Amino acid sequence: MATLGHYFGTAQELSPGSSGKTPRKTDGYKTVQVNDVSLAYREAGPPDGEPMILMHGHMSDLRSFNRIQDTLAQNGYHVFNYSRRFAWPNTPITDAEVDDWGNHAKDMAAFIEALKLGRKVTLCGNSSGGFISLLVARDRPELVSSLVLEEPPAVPIFFPWGIPPSWFAILRFMIFYPFSFIPLLMYVISLSRVINVIKTEGDDEGGAELFIHMVVGNVFYHELTKERNRWNADNTDYTAAFMKRGPGMPKLTEEEAIVVGEKIPTLCLIGEHTADMGAREATKRLGAIMPGAKTVWIKNASHLAHENNPKQVSQAIMEHMERSVKKTN
Repeated sequence: MATLGHYFGTAQELSPGSSGKTPRKTDGYKTVQVNDVSLAYREAGPPDGEPMILMHGHMSDLRSFNRIQDTLAQNGYHVFNYSRRFAWPNTPITDAEVDDWGNHAKDMAAFIEALKLGRKVTLCGNSSGGFISLLVARDRPELVSSLVLEEPPAVPIFFPWGIPPSWFAILRFMIFYPFSFIPLLMYVISLSRVINVIKTEGDDEGGAELFIHMVVGNVFYHELTKERNRWNADNTDYTAAFMKRGPGMPKLTEEEAIVVGEKIPTLCLIGEHTADMGAREATKRLGAIMPGAKTVWIKNASHLAHENNPKQVSQAIMEHMERSVKKTN
């Protein structure tokens, strides 16, 4: 169980283990142009394998999924792992742009179409990447064969009339989801602190450190490697932009999630020791309401379960593929 120590602290108390940032170069990566942006990606595995697309969350880029991608490719899957717009090594976000998850969903759909695979694909997304994958499945189901949702912060499913919720919506939430109320309250308080540091205090790096600390928790935060902290630094700008001037989380209702589950086989993954209470509660709910969905708790893992325990995550994905995709394709 997460404690309050997972959520509170000051930006000054948190120190990343890396200095500087990795130069933004797409050397060694393939690129594709979609919706007026260039996206860098890695491709691995046999061309005739079941296709998959891996999608990272905030404070991350395609490097986050490299180990998972290689394991899946070695087991016969055709895997594409790309950095979404603004993420390293793509062109960074400017002060005039917003980090809009709706645009990322349109990018993902365009990316799938640009690959010209001639078949549906499995979408595997972590955190906001999971939410983006879910939006694609909702809006473009003809492109998607199955879903793997690793702790998507799909909190809007609890508030059908949008976020920020009205007092009536909060009361409704307390009545219908009493066991999720305290975890969601902790999530909102923590996220508000992050937004305050970035938006009010103007400290993008400090706020970003608080954010990564908030979602992975105390133990896993202090176990981050120098390499991982460099990835955090490389992707602070678009994460901070989302907190400062983003349009917020897209609207998603339980009814829409149920319709997705009726059409598309879904696997939900939750880190056993996750500190992201919003993502945990939302993912638990999705696993409960989406018809046929399976939920797997990943041992020795927090919000970045695919990094903390790539072996179990890879195995869960492959079992999902054997169980669902090859029966439906």
